[in-house]
Parts: sequence; structure tokens; C-alpha cells
Amino acid sequence: MRAAVGAALALCLWAGAAAAQAVAADPNQEIFLAGVRAMAQGDYGRAIGVLGALADRTGEPRVRLEFARALYLNGDYRQARSEFLKVYRLRNLPYRVRRTINVFLADIDQRIGYFEPSVGVELNSNPGQIAASGTYQVLGVPLQFERGRDARAAGLALQAAGAAPLSERLSLVGSAGATLYSAPGVSFAQASAALRRSTGDRLGWTAIGANLYSRDRNQTVVGLYLEGARRFPMADDRELSIHGSVTRLEVTPDRALSGLAVQGDVGYALDLGRDTALKLGVGASYASARYKADRRWNGAAAAQVIRAFPRLNKVLTLSLAGSVTEFGAVDPFFGVRRRDLQSTVEVRILNGTPIHGLFPGVSVTYDRRDSSIPFYSYSRQFFAFDLRRRF
Repeated sequence: MRAAVGAALALCLWAGAAAAQAVAADPNQEIFLAGVRAMAQGDYGRAIGVLGALADRTGEPRVRLEFARALYLNGDYRQARSEFLKVYRLRNLPYRVRRTINVFLADIDQRIGYFEPSVGVELNSNPGQIAASGTYQVLGVPLQFERGRDARAAGLALQAAGAAPLSERLSLVGSAGATLYSAPGVSFAQASAALRRSTGDRLGWTAIGANLYSRDRNQTVVGLYLEGARRFPMADDRELSIHGSVTRLEVTPDRALSGLAVQGDVGYALDLGRDTALKLGVGASYASARYKADRRWNGAAAAQVIRAFPRLNKVLTLSLAGSVTEFGAVDPFFGVRRRDLQSTVEVRILNGTPIHGLFPGVSVTYDRRDSSIPFYSYSRQFFAFDLRRRF
């Protein structure tokens, strides 16, 4: 099985016979090819011995990547992760190589477990998603609304995520976090935990779990869900992915929002060059509710461009997302049927390698909702800085 996984995830750069032929003048070429041939024949022990010694002697990233892959295929996951990270943390590393290593690291994390805490700060112009000041019609009566100056707030974000393997294919995954704002009534906390079972080829999984969301102790949402996902690697490093979930939601104290939510989405990723990648996604969902006016259909689309700057040791991500939500009936307070158009733009800069073991990130986001009921419209901008560490 591990051989099949290795073939599916095989590195496309700095490895294999093609890479070796590019350095035909290298006297270590034959040793490298011997190690690659041994791995292709399933003789991982011999490949590890040959490639490990060669990697230590030459320091060549392409050799160390093949050494790490041999360790992975042999089931030496902790050492494989260590060797992959030695290359991952190099400066001037092509994004396609870094992305491929991420696939291996994600699979290793699910096999042996991981823990990733993070801490961040946020400056948010409107964390409560409050409408602009103005006059709004409520039950046919014009009412003046003033948002107030305390809509802006600074926040402290604490997060943690992890996974613990229970068997070869079964693992416990979870996350928890909270964002505490200086403004009243907008702080929130969330947590989730699930049992996840991977497919035999490690390209998909199914899960059963529960999640919790609480907003400043005045609204709580509890969900029990089933979900599944599957990746389909394609030629030229392209990949298609699908994901779906069914969730039973209980909302308190506003139980009118409780119901069943069904969601599905499809993603497509491809490379646009040596250091640029594009991710596209579309999705749809339906959430039932006890009152028809609270039921909603949603359609969404997203695009993400990832651009690496190896010489600067930075990765720039531009994310665009939009969605349309249609509600089930005329709102009894505002007298019209609600339809929302949500749009979000985010620019994020990540450091390519850790600083004292920490990965810093900076993001700027613009978020906007336009609604057929103006009172539900809002806009906000926020700046965030965070530090992450993976164990």
C-alpha cells in the first residue's frame, strides 16, 4: 500500500532519472540512480542506506528528498518528516517542490499525529458585522440606527489543532480556539472533534464528529456531522478534490435557526509556473430551519493565487471569494425576502521558513455583505498577524 501511495505522491522535481541526467558530470550520479532503482524495486532498506549516505555527503536537496521518500515508503515516518523539513526550510525553494512536500507532511501528520498551536492579534473595523448608521424600515416604521464608535475592536486570537492516530487508518482530529475582542458582545469561541477514517490509498477520508460555536455567551451552535473528502491527482501536477457534509444543528437561544445543513464543494488546483499556483472552488449548501424565513440556499465560488518569492523567502496568497444566499420566505419584520451577496478579498504573506521555530503570517482582509434588507448589510476591514508552530 505504501508503494502505491509513494507512486501517487512521487516528487516531480529534483528527483528520479531525469534529475540525475541533468547532472551527468556529477561523479555521484550512479550512486544516486542506484538508490532510486532500489526504491522503485521496493528495496527500501537498500535505498535508505545508499541515499542517506549520499545526502549527508553532498547536501543536495534532490538527494535528500529521495532519501525522505524512501524513509516514508519504508514506514519510518518521524525520520521522513525530519528529512522533508530539512529541504522545506531551505531558502530559494521552488513553490512546486514546497507544495509537494506539504502533501507528504500532511499524510505523515495523519499517520503519527501532530499538534499546532497559534497566537495572533487582529485589528477589525467591524467585528460584530453591524450595519452602517442610517434609517431603516422595520414593520413599516422608519427607525434611525446609529452604529456607535465602539464598533472597531482589537482582538487576541488563540488557536490549536491536532490529530492523534488510533490505528493505521483511524485517527482522532480536532481543533479549538477563541478570539477575544476589546468591544463587548462580539468575542467568540469554537471547537470541533471527529473520528476520521482514511481510505486505503490515503487519497480520501470519511469522518463523524461534533462542533461547537459560542458567541460571547449569548448564542451557541452545536453540530453533529458526517463528512467525506476525496482527492484525484491528475497529470501535470493538477488535482481535483470533492468534499461533502451533512450536519444537524441546534441553536440556542434562537431555536428557530436549528435544522439540518447539507453542503458539497469541488476544488481544482493547477500550477501556472515554477512559483505560481491557482486554486479554484465552487460549492453549494442548504440549511433547513423551523421557520421558513430562516431556511437558506447558498452558492459559492472562490479563487486563490499563490505566488512564491524564493529569493525573499516569502509566499504571497491572494484569495477571492463570493457567495449568494437566498432565504426561504419574506422576512416578517422587514416585509421583503432576504437575499445576501457576500464578497471577501484577502492578501496574506507567509514566511517560507520558520523563525526560531515559528511561522509568522500577516494578512489584510476586506469583507462585505450586500443584502436586499439593508439592515443586514455591512462592510469591514481587518489586519491580522499570527505565529504558528507545528509539533
